[in-house]
Amino acid sequence: MNQNVVRYALTPKDLHAHIFQVELTLDNPNPLGQVFSLPNWIPGSYLIRDFSKHIVSINAQSCGKTIAIKKLDKNHWITQPCDASITLQYELYAFDLSVRCAYLTNERAFFNGSSVFLKSVGFEDNPCELVINYPTSKMLGDWSCATTLKLKSKDESFEVYQADHYQDLIDHPVEMADFTRFEFEVNKIPHAMTLTGQHTTDIARLRADLIRICQHHIDFF
Repeated sequence: MNQNVVRYALTPKDLHAHIFQVELTLDNPNPLGQVFSLPNWIPGSYLIRDFSKHIVSINAQSCGKTIAIKKLDKNHWITQPCDASITLQYELYAFDLSVRCAYLTNERAFFNGSSVFLKSVGFEDNPCELVINYPTSKMLGDWSCATTLKLKSKDESFEVYQADHYQDLIDHPVEMADFTRFEFEVNKIPHAMTLTGQHTTDIARLRADLIRICQHHIDFF
C-alpha cells in the first residue's frame, strides 16, 4: 500500500450524552472494498475487550456522496467498492472511567486510541494525523490536551498530532480538560504532571516529592 497519511479528527460532540464524533479520511482505499476494524485489546492489557459495542452510528462518504458500509462481524466493517477517497464518520459512547476506554463529560475527557480509532486494514504502517477539537462552549474553561503524541500544531480551538503508524497512534492516551500542568527534570530527563479537576494541591511540594521519587527509582534500577 502507499504511504498516504491516514487522517483522523475527533470532536467532543455531546458532552451531556457522552458522545465523541470521529472522522477518518483515507485516500486510495482498496478499490474492491475497504475494510476497517477496531481492536479487541489495548496495549499493555491483553484481554479481549468489546470496544466496538460503544460505536452507536457509522456512515461513509466518497466525493460528497454516501456510500454503503456493511458490518462484517462485531469489530469489522467494509465499504462498497470505491476508487476515490473515503471519509468515515462515526459516533461512540464514552462513559467508562477506567483507563482502558473513553470518558467524556462537561468536566473532562479521556480516551485510549484503541477504543476510538478505527484501523484501515492494509494501511497499518501509514503515517497518521489526528486533529483533536476542543468543546465549543467557553463556559467549560480553557481546555487543552495532555498526551505524549507528537504535536504538529496548536490553535485556540484544536490541536494537531502526528503518529508514525496506527500502532503509534493508539499507544498514547489523551486527557482533555482545563487542567493544571507542571514540569520538572530528573537526570536531564523532562517530566510532566497533569492534574484534572478542582484541587488545592501544593504544586511546589508535589514537584519536589516527585523529583525525589523519580531520582530514587533511577538510582535503584
